[in-house]
Amino acid sequence: NPETNEVYLSFDVTYNDEVLYSSDLIEPGKMEKFDIYSSLDAGKHTLIYSISSYDLETKEKYWSGIKQEQEILIK
Repeated sequence: NPETNEVYLSFDVTYNDEVLYSSDLIEPGKMEKFDIYSSLDAGKHTLIYSISSYDLETKEKYWSGIKQEQEILIK
């Protein structure tokens, strides 16, 4: 989550409609690591990253639904 953000962010990573990873709320200036390579077999995979934002004080959800598709190759 970029330091300049004024919201918490959370991320979900899905593959073939299965959630591979779901983060906790991430503070501005912090990050989480997830080893996607140990979750998938060798080959080409299309992942969907979903992002949600939350108020820093109340942790109430502001918005969700931003999705980005990413193709990765695991050897």
